[in-house]
Amino acid sequence: WKSPMIATKIQAACKLANLKLKPACEQANISYGTLYSQIKHNRPIPFDTVHKLSVVLQIPIEFFTETESEMASQIAPQNKWQAAEIANADRAACSRAGFHVTTDHILDWYCREGKKKQKK
Repeated sequence: WKSPMIATKIQAACKLANLKLKPACEQANISYGTLYSQIKHNRPIPFDTVHKLSVVLQIPIEFFTETESEMASQIAPQNKWQAAEIANADRAACSRAGFHVTTDHILDWYCREGKKKQKK
């Protein structure tokens, strides 16, 4: 998966599980050096790596996917309240993990992702 959010969500999942990245990698039997490099240089992270971390950290694989955000953008025109609830749940999960999402973060993401969706 190539997404800057995956790296952020991996770090958030480690924080939620109260485990640093290196011990999590050791328990998941994946290379810490490789994953750290993938995160640092914004390179794709294989699904298998994310799945192994999901198991070790006891965090559902859905936590790492962007399907909730994608679903929110699809639902928004039909049900703005439900879209807001989904967005708030994502934001709350990030806050619990120590990542404080501001309106600026959301607007930056929206500008970046909105342009990609319009090109399709």
